[in-house]
Amino acid sequence: YNSIKRSLPSSFIGFSDKLNKDGYCIIDTDLPMSLIDEANDNIDDIVKNGSFKLNSKAYHYNDSPRIVEAWKDSIAKKKIALCERILNFLNYSYQSSPIPFSTINFLNGAEQPLHSDEFHFGTIPHRYLTGAWFALEDIHEDSGPLSIAINSHKLPIFSFEMIGLKNPKSEKQFKEYYTIYEDWVRQIIKDNSIEIVTPKLKKGQCL
Repeated sequence: YNSIKRSLPSSFIGFSDKLNKDGYCIIDTDLPMSLIDEANDNIDDIVKNGSFKLNSKAYHYNDSPRIVEAWKDSIAKKKIALCERILNFLNYSYQSSPIPFSTINFLNGAEQPLHSDEFHFGTIPHRYLTGAWFALEDIHEDSGPLSIAINSHKLPIFSFEMIGLKNPKSEKQFKEYYTIYEDWVRQIIKDNSIEIVTPKLKKGQCL
């Protein structure tokens, strides 16, 4: 641990502390702008060709496609997902080797209510999942930004049993239950007076 700490940028300490305290941090990735532009061009191409894989309809809240696994068709996307600075930071923060396993691209704001990714991609043991959200353009209040519920990462891990529901048996039933879950999230945020922030990011930064 000490050898890792000495070999990595001192800024990682502050970022790691903020990640632990607030549940998020924003890091400059040092990725070349040319790589990000190439990734954007790749996404434009697959959208024009219609050759992309989508999230389930249960997760679509508007007409904008949620493109998954684009890294399989884009070397640029894969390089971003394997960003060395982010992987080193996660290694430092968790003292465990990170494994990138999926990508999703949003053309516009998803309009999805607040939720926990742990619910979808939980780990054993819990709390080892980290979402890395790369800004492929400058992000401001009108560009479909991501919102964060400060400190919500310290709440109990959610399960349907917590709200009296069994595991859903179909996609239709899942959507029904998931809507109830989203209402539960709103109530939990209200009951715990959890602060919601919508950070601005510069192109090339990672939340």
